[in-house]
Amino acid sequence: MIFALILAGGINSIPGYDNKPRQFIKVGGRMIISWGLEAALRCRDIDAIQVVAPTMWQDAIKQSISDISRKIFLEQNSTSYSGAYVYKPNIVNSMIQKSFAFSSPGLTKQKSILNGLKDIATVASDIDIVVVMDAARPNITAELISECLRRSENHDGAVPTIPVDDSILISDDGCKINMVVPRKRMYQSQTPVAFNLGKYYRANIAIVNKLVGTDINSAVEPAVNYGMDIVMFPGDSKNYKITGINDLKRFIDSTERDKAAKGNAVHIYKLNGN
Repeated sequence: MIFALILAGGINSIPGYDNKPRQFIKVGGRMIISWGLEAALRCRDIDAIQVVAPTMWQDAIKQSISDISRKIFLEQNSTSYSGAYVYKPNIVNSMIQKSFAFSSPGLTKQKSILNGLKDIATVASDIDIVVVMDAARPNITAELISECLRRSENHDGAVPTIPVDDSILISDDGCKINMVVPRKRMYQSQTPVAFNLGKYYRANIAIVNKLVGTDINSAVEPAVNYGMDIVMFPGDSKNYKITGINDLKRFIDSTERDKAAKGNAVHIYKLNGN
């Protein structure tokens, strides 16, 4: 089986946006996490979805999944759809053939990943695959997930990356430059990241006691530290993570441009349920 593990346990907010965690900010009536959920739901390679999220947001995520699943179902059956179909949320999973569950967040990103892996491991085997996704990376696509899985074949995992264009400086105090890092060897990692489930689970167990008061820099870090064979492949500059106000404004602008380009297209669903 192939599991999507969506990380939505972060608490960082963006000033001026209701103090919500950034993955739950609404853009065009949709929570930012909904785009990642839709990519996982649309990806034919994904069998099950595990979301690490606080309890207070789980009902909203369930509603988002129901709405997206309804949209996909009606799209796939549009030629025969006559308006007679009665939508029932409890049959969503049978529509899209994917199971779905929640895990509790940890105090750090690494512990949230570990919590999700523990829950997945109760129903999975060592040879299964887990695809780790950021909830605040809304431009992810089903095609990128599939490509990540394809690239991971014959390896322990795969990660999309983009080259670092700007010079990287290292400073111990934020004032004096201690080192200039050659950028031709530097790459920026993205998600989705695909891993052999058994090895990645053990890698996260191995690293947990080493992270006293700190956290991992990337979902791929435990795998690299554990000696897993992780291959890089070209990512997409559009697949950025929303971490601050500039990222959010960039995404809002692109969403509005997409909406304008579609003109007066009629949508058959609304994520707010109205």
